[in-house]
Order: sequence, then structure tokens, then C-alpha cells
Amino acid sequence: MTIKEHYEGHRARLRERFLKGGGGALADYELLELILYAAHPRGDVKPLAKELLSTFKTFPQVLSADSQDLSKVKGVGNAVIAALKAVQVSVERCLKAEILQRPILRSWPQILSYCEITMRDLKNEQLRLLFLDRQNNLIADEVQQNGTVDQATI
Repeated sequence: MTIKEHYEGHRARLRERFLKGGGGALADYELLELILYAAHPRGDVKPLAKELLSTFKTFPQVLSADSQDLSKVKGVGNAVIAALKAVQVSVERCLKAEILQRPILRSWPQILSYCEITMRDLKNEQLRLLFLDRQNNLIADEVQQNGTVDQATI
């Protein structure tokens, strides 16, 4: 008789829990595990998920971490970086699509909120132009200049 290890079937159980309960049913490290499965089809990714959270502190900061910073974490290679960055880009595209579909820049707080979403994790300042139509719908958001840590030249 063979004894099953506690981790056998872990991926299947985690997927099932996610599909039944949604994102709220998982801790941040478990959601990271689901993402990391694409990069590591075999093996235990829980320690890597926990290490990423320990290093970058929050789930959003893991996704938005610079590729060079990610590569400094033991166990992170191009496959992990690609998986994490694919999720980050997906989130950004969804947010941008949602923003472009509705008039959100009708007030100063809405403009600040939009800018915070699009630029909060940048390491360097940017000069951006926001193009609006007559109803203040966002038509385009273009980066004009990339600056340094604390300034962007006009």
C-alpha cells in the first residue's frame, strides 16, 4: 500500500476551490499558485508564491514588479516573469477598456483616480496627455515623456 503525500492532488483541489468559490475563496498566495502553474507545469509552486509575496508585500505589487526585480527571486525565470506580466497586462487592458467605454473624467477626483490606476506602480515620472471628447469621454491617453524618479521634463 502506498501512502499519498499531502500535496498530491493539490493543484486539482485548488482549481476546484477557485471554480466553485471564485477569487474570494483563495488567499493571495493561492491565486499566485494558479498563475504560476502555467510557468511550472510540474512541481510545487507554493513556496515560490509565498516568497514573491514576502518580497513584494502585496499581490498587486507582485504583478507590477519590474522584471529585473522579479528575476532576483530564487526560482523566478523567464516563464514566471512572462506569466506574471501577462496577468498584469490583462488587468490593465480590462481596466482601460472599461474606462474607455464610459465617461469617467467629469471631475477632478475621477481624473486623479484614472491617473492613479494607470501610473501608480511606475518607477519614473511620466508626462501624459489625456484627450477628451465634448462629453469628457477619454479618447486617448498618450505618454509624451518618460522622466526620472522624481521629474518629467516638459
